[in-house]
Amino acid sequence: MESHRPVALNVGYYDPFLVFKNTLGPLFQKKIRINTLHWKFQPTDSVHTINNVQLHYIEDDNNSVDHLHREFLKFIFVSCSNIDEYRAKVRPVIRQWLNNVKSLKPIPMYYIILYEDASLRTAADKFLKTSLLTKIRTDFADDELTIDNAFKIKSSYTDVATENEIWESILTAIRLGITDSISNTLRYYESLKPPLLMLRKSADFYQTIGQLDDALRCYSRLLGRIGNIGKGDGFEETVELSTGQSVGSDSKFQQKLYVYQKQKELLLDESSSDGVYMKNLILLATSLLSLLNSIYDCHKKQEFSIVRIEELFADERLGDLLDKAENVPEQLYECLGDLKLTERDELVKLGSTKGYIMKGSMVEIYEEQEEQHYETHDPNLLKILKSDESFKDSVLEIAEECIKLYSQSPYKANTVDTLSTEVALMIYYSLHDYETSLEVLNNSFQYYKGTGWNGIALDLLKVYIENLEKLKEKNGPDVVLQLLVSYLEMVSMGQKFDNHRLEALLKGLSEPIVVENDSLFDISVDPYLGCEKPDVYFVTLHLKSKLVGVEVDSIAITLEGETLLEFSLGKCTLERDNTLKLETRNVSMGDFKATRLSIKMKNLELVGHLSDTVRLFQIDSFVSDEVVHNVMLDVMVPPTRYLNKDELLLVANVGDRTLSNFSFEFRKTETDRLVPDAKFRMLVDDKQIAFDVKDSDEKMVFKATNTQVDSRSIVRLYIPYFFPPDVSETKLFIDFRFNFDGFSKRIVKKLNTMLAIAVSVQDIFKSSKLFSNYTINSVLVDNPVRIQRVYLSAPKKESHTSIETWLSPKNIIAYIDQGSTFFYKLENLKDQSLELSIEYNDLHSEIVEILKQEYYKETDRSLLKYFNLVVTCIFGKLAFKLNLYGLTGKVELLDYDISTFTESLKLVDLKDLPRLTKSIDESVKKLGNTAWDIDEKILEKTRKRLVISVSLPVVNIVDIVEFKFEKRLQYLVCEPIKMRLSFDIFVLQLQAGEEKKVRFEADPSRPKQITLRLGFSDYEQNWLIGGLKDFTVQLRLDEKANTAKKILDCELTLIPLRVGKLELPKVEIRNLTEYKVEMEMDYKNSCECLLVVSELNKVVHSF
Repeated sequence: MESHRPVALNVGYYDPFLVFKNTLGPLFQKKIRINTLHWKFQPTDSVHTINNVQLHYIEDDNNSVDHLHREFLKFIFVSCSNIDEYRAKVRPVIRQWLNNVKSLKPIPMYYIILYEDASLRTAADKFLKTSLLTKIRTDFADDELTIDNAFKIKSSYTDVATENEIWESILTAIRLGITDSISNTLRYYESLKPPLLMLRKSADFYQTIGQLDDALRCYSRLLGRIGNIGKGDGFEETVELSTGQSVGSDSKFQQKLYVYQKQKELLLDESSSDGVYMKNLILLATSLLSLLNSIYDCHKKQEFSIVRIEELFADERLGDLLDKAENVPEQLYECLGDLKLTERDELVKLGSTKGYIMKGSMVEIYEEQEEQHYETHDPNLLKILKSDESFKDSVLEIAEECIKLYSQSPYKANTVDTLSTEVALMIYYSLHDYETSLEVLNNSFQYYKGTGWNGIALDLLKVYIENLEKLKEKNGPDVVLQLLVSYLEMVSMGQKFDNHRLEALLKGLSEPIVVENDSLFDISVDPYLGCEKPDVYFVTLHLKSKLVGVEVDSIAITLEGETLLEFSLGKCTLERDNTLKLETRNVSMGDFKATRLSIKMKNLELVGHLSDTVRLFQIDSFVSDEVVHNVMLDVMVPPTRYLNKDELLLVANVGDRTLSNFSFEFRKTETDRLVPDAKFRMLVDDKQIAFDVKDSDEKMVFKATNTQVDSRSIVRLYIPYFFPPDVSETKLFIDFRFNFDGFSKRIVKKLNTMLAIAVSVQDIFKSSKLFSNYTINSVLVDNPVRIQRVYLSAPKKESHTSIETWLSPKNIIAYIDQGSTFFYKLENLKDQSLELSIEYNDLHSEIVEILKQEYYKETDRSLLKYFNLVVTCIFGKLAFKLNLYGLTGKVELLDYDISTFTESLKLVDLKDLPRLTKSIDESVKKLGNTAWDIDEKILEKTRKRLVISVSLPVVNIVDIVEFKFEKRLQYLVCEPIKMRLSFDIFVLQLQAGEEKKVRFEADPSRPKQITLRLGFSDYEQNWLIGGLKDFTVQLRLDEKANTAKKILDCELTLIPLRVGKLELPKVEIRNLTEYKVEMEMDYKNSCECLLVVSELNKVVHSF
């Protein structure tokens, strides 16, 4: 903090010969001007700057030294004309003055100024060996000084430069002297005892030299060092509370008050900027609070504190800054709030001397016997304490000012809430203003409850309820609602429950209300599902209630997942510990969170929250007096699948009830997969039934019409659907609900649509016959398939296509790298396509079906409710050595460990869990100890059928080409070979009246004949051909094609050119007309080679 005021440094001077007064004084003060000083106390310290320095000259009278004023420099001004005068008059005076100076502590820097009047100087003086200045410097030399301290000033100079040099050297010496004097003084003060004296002297000195920051630092240290003010420390002697003046002159209290006054003097500098001023106010408020808190508690202290705090808040500039509220530091609001809080506390205590009690205030009052009749002196306080009403109004006003200040700081939110609570209590208890206190009490209760201070919160809640009771008759239903909520809150916090009081409050409710309270009940829900009635599921709710003996209308639990579910119970009476079964007729399968408890009683609905996981699964059957079966849902790929004409199959296995009104709701999870203009089918068992379809943006509803379904029937719905073409992602997300007679079930499933088999085909034409070779493989390495039956047939009974094959074996195991081959011969190709039907089983499904049937036979009837869970979540996920099973019929598991199914077993009631895991282990163990023969029932259960529409090749003409010649073991190179070339053609024609149903529709633009050319290719290196090499023939298309038509029969001569196995020339047949026909060639000599040798009967080996 920089001082803007002039820094006056005292300089003492002794003028025994009236040199300064009569002659030199004005000139000396003019020449010796110092505006700024730079100074370092310690070598390692930063440089301090003293601005606006002004030297204040103080004369020492009667050859004595002024001990009252701190003087930084000492001057003596002397004058003489010769050495004798110096010795007789001047030297004794200097010596006496110097003794006085050196008696001071600390010793200031001193200077001897010799003034020479040039007009009195004689010619003889010029020849003196030693000048007067030299004599003075010799006589008064001081080894401790590091600077010159004796100077001569003449009355006149012939050379201006010399004059300036003299004055500059004096000014430099004085600057150095002042800085040395400052450092020496501070060192001296540091050596003083006790430390309090050192701090006070240093602080005052820093203030003197304009180093305000250093001064404030010392005052702050001094304030802390003085310590607390107890009895006997001078406070009780205080006469004037506003100034702190007392009879004692240097008591402990007076020292502390002196320090505060000094701080106030330094900090409240009107010339400083607003920002600096506010920072200074923070320091001053902190010091004042420290001063007040250090005084022992008494009524005089209370009055003194109030007066001092009001004195600070009376500062006009502070008031303006708070009114503008621009860039006010949060810390200033906090410090001022602390002062106002202290003022409020002290006023409440002081009011007790008049018998005024502020009910609701949290201020503790300690009365002392000797102060019961304390008389207040401050005029403003006398007005406040004039009456009980003015006292209470002042306390509330100060408290509100305190809240206003604290509310400007984000760090005082807790204090604001506390004070607001106290204000509300004071308004309630002391002013009886119930409406004003109501809202504040509620907010305060919420704050203390939220911060975990339940004891205070409960007490406030009791006051709040008492407050509401006083407003009940005036405000009516609104207050009844608040009373009910508050009463329930009080019970939740541990207060004893009164059922009669609750009943009375419930009668006052005119409209339904919802009250959320998570502390009235301790709620948990078992993670497993139960079933005791057909298609009615329940969850078990454990409820610890603080409302005991209350009759409720209903209890419900809400489960959140893909949809919202509600399990409920009707009328019941709550006890302290309750185990309740909540039921539902509308259930969805999957993972859910139990999130909300609802308890209704008359117009009140109590809501609690929880977060328990419940996994809902289908219960196939359960045991009552007998085994009861529920409706079971599933979605699958139909067992018979038509390739590229896929369907979804939604299945509802009807349990032990008869259905008369049912429907499927299919959610459109992927709209683009629904086949446009599709034909849906609904069957009961194997009989199609009538149904209506309602289509919306989100779902499709298939509702059966006038159909009754007997128990244990199966309802199937077929929905044409586009399956994923990408083999990397073959799963579909399917979501549907089955509604039946006031019940509903919903399942969500990821359906795997991948085929278990892959089929490849190879077609070969020979004359008029087509030979088709089909190879069937498994698509998975770890899941081979069992091929039960493969057959190729025409889709229409009136088909004329002839199909022949050999007797196909059954139960062939096909692997991914080792497939099974099926061969067919086709004649009279009259169909556009044929159907290849493949019946197969995947081995994994076979084993799971075996395990399922064995488990059902062996398991305890009481565990049947977990049957579907065990089959789908455990058996279906087991891994087996499928190759071993396919070869030997023996089942061996891979890495079986029941603990890997922990998540699924969490759904099982704990009391059933040991028996269930034991039954699973026993079934799995039995499965592995048995070699299983092929069971037709198992195969039938798991059989799948894939139907592929096989398009027959589109062929108009079959060309039959053959070289006919004498076959010999060897042929001689370059020896001609006589051959006959035969070229026959089958023209495949249509029967009349079938153009719209078969492959080759009659074309009116078709010509009656086409031109074909037969030639040879790639023969020049091996053969010479004698005769025609190209043949052009005409073929009529309207002739019947019951037999092959002879087109060409001619002789050729072939001459082999090379030795070895030579392949006969290749034959090419091209259509020379623009009309397009599809041709297949049956080349009888395809890949036929002749062995050509250089000499007959010579063995030639070719490699």
